[in-house]
Amino acid sequence: MSVSFRVDFVHGLQRHRMTRGGHAYDTERNVVDKSEIAALYRNACHASPRSRPTCAPRRVPVAVDVYVQRPLPMSRPKRCDGEDDTYKPDADNVAKLVLDALSGVAYEDDAQVVRVCVTKARRRRGVDEHMTVTIRRPDWGDR
Repeated sequence: MSVSFRVDFVHGLQRHRMTRGGHAYDTERNVVDKSEIAALYRNACHASPRSRPTCAPRRVPVAVDVYVQRPLPMSRPKRCDGEDDTYKPDADNVAKLVLDALSGVAYEDDAQVVRVCVTKARRRRGVDEHMTVTIRRPDWGDR
């Protein structure tokens, strides 16, 4: 079984901030992004926010696929119809945001994630910025 949902933004996990007293805290954007991703997952599972959706049991392996699509900036010349997305956010920071957001929601702990695939598609004209996230049991037949 797999669950797929669309996130209408593309962000990476920002670094934690420190107070003058030395305490680390999460940025407001990280908190908002994580809660929105968790809510989208719950919605895709048809669960209410108060009830826990079908969370993968402890020690059950999980695979997470993230497909990132972003538009080509208007500043690019008209002759350019697409380019590789080698710009920020980094693929690993996108993965960290998604994995942290789904920890305790789609699976008990992100240590259960045995496979992560982040694909940043070519930036093209006429597409809107989004991420498609798929959580599933890993298929080891394709290695």
